[in-house]
Amino acid sequence: MYQVQTGPPYRHYTDREIDTANDTDLPDLLNSLGYHVKRVGRYYTTREMDSLRIKGRRTWYRYSESTGGDAIDFLRHFHRMSFAESVGFLLTFNGYPVNSPLHLPIRRTRPPPQRERPLFVLPPANSGNERVHAYLLGRGIAPDIISHFIEAGLLYEDTPYHNCVFVGRDSAGKPVFAAKRGTWGDFKGDAAGSDKSSTAKSVTSLSLSAKSGPVKANGSRSSRWRK
Repeated sequence: MYQVQTGPPYRHYTDREIDTANDTDLPDLLNSLGYHVKRVGRYYTTREMDSLRIKGRRTWYRYSESTGGDAIDFLRHFHRMSFAESVGFLLTFNGYPVNSPLHLPIRRTRPPPQRERPLFVLPPANSGNERVHAYLLGRGIAPDIISHFIEAGLLYEDTPYHNCVFVGRDSAGKPVFAAKRGTWGDFKGDAAGSDKSSTAKSVTSLSLSAKSGPVKANGSRSSRWRK
């Protein structure tokens, strides 16, 4: 249903042509591709991908994949088009001839798209923290330290993956950062939209301890680190 024809063979596109392609109105583009676009408050989404968010009609982010971008990125990610094919397709969609140089004035109704930090949302919490306790105990972190961070709202277990989530808060106590560490395997990563610049040092030190090696009951790291 959402297949699109690829563009002409590769050719060099100018910066103006690329800017024109990226200035594509995303809700209009997705409608033309067969998606069911709907507006929810200040953003747009689709019936097919409810975790997709379109802001300012020019940028998108899909929270279930922690990825986003502009119109070119959308075609490359969801329709497996090359960069050149994406630019060519979008120029054609916007009414510009692809096989001749772009000398027409750019039809820009808005400022160039700005790269925005995705909206920060804490991962959903699990009903208990049993796996987090077991994992951190296995890393040599004392039980009272684990309990302290959980009670302080700086650590919890998410769902459905049961990761350790280390929460960083700003000076006002608002969550601004979440570092995720798998309780099995080697997964580690940050929640989309995390702002490390204002993260509390305490949560950072505990997350580093969980990733690097055991700590003693007083919070200092033991001399024998696990690799």
